[in-house]
Amino acid sequence: MSEPFNVPHRHQYGAFLKQLPDDWEQKEITQIGAVVGGGTPSREVPSFWRGSIPWVTPGEVSGEGANLLHDTNDHISASGLAGSGANLLPAGSLLVTTRATLGARVINAVPMATNQGFKSVVFKRSEEASYYFHLFEKVKPELVRRASGTTFLEISGAEFGSIKVPSPSPNEKLKIAQILDTLDTAIHETEAIIAKLKAVKQGLLHDLLTRGIAANGELRPPQVEAPHLYKESPLGWIPKEWDTQVFGDTIEHVIDFRGRTPKKLGMDWGGGGILAL
Repeated sequence: MSEPFNVPHRHQYGAFLKQLPDDWEQKEITQIGAVVGGGTPSREVPSFWRGSIPWVTPGEVSGEGANLLHDTNDHISASGLAGSGANLLPAGSLLVTTRATLGARVINAVPMATNQGFKSVVFKRSEEASYYFHLFEKVKPELVRRASGTTFLEISGAEFGSIKVPSPSPNEKLKIAQILDTLDTAIHETEAIIAKLKAVKQGLLHDLLTRGIAANGELRPPQVEAPHLYKESPLGWIPKEWDTQVFGDTIEHVIDFRGRTPKKLGMDWGGGGILAL
């Protein structure tokens, strides 16, 4: 279902729908679940806050995080829920940002409420939430197309609910979601490995640039363990075999702002930093 080339952004979703299999239904969002808005309890009433109900804002779901949200930064009380436009969403709903930030989404793992920056879908079949979570990556351009506003873009509940979405059979939805969930898990695990490798690299970078490699091909022991292998320098302790040099003295040419490369001779290299070599 790749998007055709050269399709204007405002027509992307329509072009996407035209590529669907003929046996797939297209349903308005209101046909797959109830569209529920959010609200913010008054901050002037302390009893409305610090309760047990998680209350989410768009900033908490705008990143490329996991598809499940287990907790939120703020919590409201039952009286705060009753005294505002907020609604308690059952677990397994799809929370979609529809104000300022459009199209960020997450599935709530526990019952929670949202502020007015969301339109949420409480599904008739909660097991389909993961399928629609992935689908909404394609729906984003349609949210932008339908949104309006001068200070910031916002899409109304009526506009949101009237968007048509592909609805294959429940079994096919489940299989599609399983495949995409598996890929997301692999991506997140790979990102975690990359983050660990970057941390290892940073530690090794420091050790290699301050201790270097000994004749046996291994990292030299630190100075406190083998002081006879090191000497003092303007940079601190460095291996005895190393020397220090002004950075400018290591440069043969410099490129000026006109793109030419004048020779180093005759240029002032004073004040350059010192390197360990």
